[in-house]
Amino acid sequence: MTKHARIQDDGLVLEICTADPATLFVEEIASQFVAVPETVEVGDVKKGNTFQKVEVALPPEPEARPKVVSQSAFYSALSSAERIALRSAQSTDALIDDFLMMLETTGNAEISSADGVAALAHFKAQGYISAGSVDKIKALAS
Repeated sequence: MTKHARIQDDGLVLEICTADPATLFVEEIASQFVAVPETVEVGDVKKGNTFQKVEVALPPEPEARPKVVSQSAFYSALSSAERIALRSAQSTDALIDDFLMMLETTGNAEISSADGVAALAHFKAQGYISAGSVDKIKALAS
């Protein structure tokens, strides 16, 4: 099977055809195709008698926006018993103390950060809050 390519004046390979272009296109277009090596792909560039792969630098992925829950939304997602459990353990559990201090200082909690994820997992694992409350908190994040 012979591979054919339609190539722009600047050498850019625009189109590849593995069939005889004369059987697929009108003469005006079919005549623009030339036989090329099997390794040639769309986007390659012809330089003299060789084809070069062009590295296309993709733009960096945008940073994910942090998921934030306001202080009032955080506390509203918890039952009274859960709020009491967190406050009661605050003096003996450094992670709770740090999380609640940041929540009260900033007015919100970034639950998508490593600290936020760890805190919610810890609160659930220690039985301070339920899995359902963790899900509510995550659903409230914007």
